[in-house]
Amino acid sequence: MTKETVKLITDQAELAKEIKSLAGRAKKLDRDFQVAALSAISIFNVHGNVFYINAVYNALGKGARHVAMTAWLTAFGGVSANEGEGKDVTPFIKDKNKQVDMAGATATPWYDMKPSKKPDEVVDLLKLTLAVIKKASGEGKTIAHGAMLTELQALAEKYASEGETADSSDDGGSGDESPAGQADPLSL
Repeated sequence: MTKETVKLITDQAELAKEIKSLAGRAKKLDRDFQVAALSAISIFNVHGNVFYINAVYNALGKGARHVAMTAWLTAFGGVSANEGEGKDVTPFIKDKNKQVDMAGATATPWYDMKPSKKPDEVVDLLKLTLAVIKKASGEGKTIAHGAMLTELQALAEKYASEGETADSSDDGGSGDESPAGQADPLSL
């Protein structure tokens, strides 16, 4: 596999235009997958053919929300996850204990299942560990379980050396400010 050369967008107006385009295409792709997935479970319901359910799932891109699609298909599609051989090609199999629920599937878009966590809901264990180490390493502290501090320090150093470092340049800002005096170029 060859590496693709990426040309960065350096003009702010062009970048804003590209981000707006990405947002529109993402919404269209979500809708397109909803139509394809609804169609696949409808065909499965009529003909018993799970092929199209698997094809829709396998068509999801690497950056797509596979967990959401899995939850939606297993909730409404009459299928279960394939835990046997061939699960990479045929991730879903007919579940004789489930029925296709077209009404539920139509009322609940796949992309609303298992929503992604907001950035502030994701726990940064390295950042928390570094905070514990800093607090415990303060002068005049008596540390219970001091050996644990030594192990935490070694673990944090290991992750830091692997490039998984906490953002040490945090200035307390949110990081989403527009340049001073400028309106948000992405506002619609």
